[in-house]
Amino acid sequence: MVIFAQDLARDLGLPSVSWWSSLYYFSRLRRKAVKIQIPLAIRSLGLLLALASGAVASAQSSRLNPIPTAIPSLRISPDARGASLGDIGVATGADAYAQYWNAAKYSFALEPQGVALAYTPWLTKLVSDIALMQLAGYVQLDAARRHSLGASLRYFNIGEVVLWNAEGAEIDLVNPREYALDLSYSYRLLPTLSAALTLRYIHSDYDMSVRRAASALSGDLGLYMQRSVHLVGRSGQWMAGLALKNLGDKVSYDLGKTYHFLPTSLSLGSGLSLDLAPEHRLLASFELSKLLVPTPPLPSRELNALEWEDLRRAYHSTSPIEALVSSWSDAPGGLAEELREVRWGLGLEYSYLDRFFGRLGYSYLHPDKGDIESLNFGVGFKARAFTIDVAYLASLGKYSPLDRTFRFSLTISIDGIQAMLK
Repeated sequence: MVIFAQDLARDLGLPSVSWWSSLYYFSRLRRKAVKIQIPLAIRSLGLLLALASGAVASAQSSRLNPIPTAIPSLRISPDARGASLGDIGVATGADAYAQYWNAAKYSFALEPQGVALAYTPWLTKLVSDIALMQLAGYVQLDAARRHSLGASLRYFNIGEVVLWNAEGAEIDLVNPREYALDLSYSYRLLPTLSAALTLRYIHSDYDMSVRRAASALSGDLGLYMQRSVHLVGRSGQWMAGLALKNLGDKVSYDLGKTYHFLPTSLSLGSGLSLDLAPEHRLLASFELSKLLVPTPPLPSRELNALEWEDLRRAYHSTSPIEALVSSWSDAPGGLAEELREVRWGLGLEYSYLDRFFGRLGYSYLHPDKGDIESLNFGVGFKARAFTIDVAYLASLGKYSPLDRTFRFSLTISIDGIQAMLK
């Protein structure tokens, strides 16, 4: 029988997890060895064994307790600009990638319409054929920029996965994948404030008989404020944003036997852009983000079998709406653990003549909740109708599989294309 990490966790009495989110354990606990004689389906048998071993070891000896979700690729920032600023974008100024971060920013975009393409090779330290691709675009429907529409298509290719039977013989080669298609509407409520609603269709297919395809509908809500300021004798823009993302029902891969939460999250951010001189501008931005998903319970020697089963049942029976409230106070470690679930990022962007861009960012999530600590770097160049951006992630952790991740983005100005054709 071929199983994923979700099945292994369930059989061991642990909260159900996604094998993808279990890469956290690989990055933190790859040197720990716990032998488990269970056939596994992933490209490297040793890799998933390390993941499973980490899950068991962490449950028994530490407070490692990351929050698992279904379709975790929805949490990967797709564009080079946002990634290089520390994986933030709720309040970094409007661009074509606002569809992912906060669609309410489209009401403040300087270009009335635009299209963007992004490509991210993922986990390149481990494999070579996992990648995220996105196509995004928007259009402002009126000259006053009160109404805007946006859309995007994300495709996450998990690469080729070899399946083995219980005897270790190769039986199949499959290609798991996930994609999401969404549409947003942004409305300017006030000259300095806009709101947006995004609807999204999500599909996840592991291309395996033991894991059927799962589909879901979700939505985003966004608010964005931008106003002119004068500070230390300089003019600029102050920005603030809020985004509630991926709010939707649970998904199931086994015809309703088990259900998994979508990665619903709340992000708050603020930024300040100052014109240092006619040719020079500096943007500084800060963002906090938290998953609004129940924290899984941790096994303990103090719990008997019935008490542990009650905790598991309560976790799985929580609805996504209930989780919007309960996720702020359900961590086994109390307030201290809740605070560790907050991911935060800082970003700086320098632009010269609005054509050359240099970016620096920092991103952090506590080791018990995902162990993300990275310095992000990026550059951009704008030439007529085209803007090219590149980002690079340098992990500050010793074993992070995200280290040396590149992202590439291309933004196309429709007005710029039209001007070139005249």
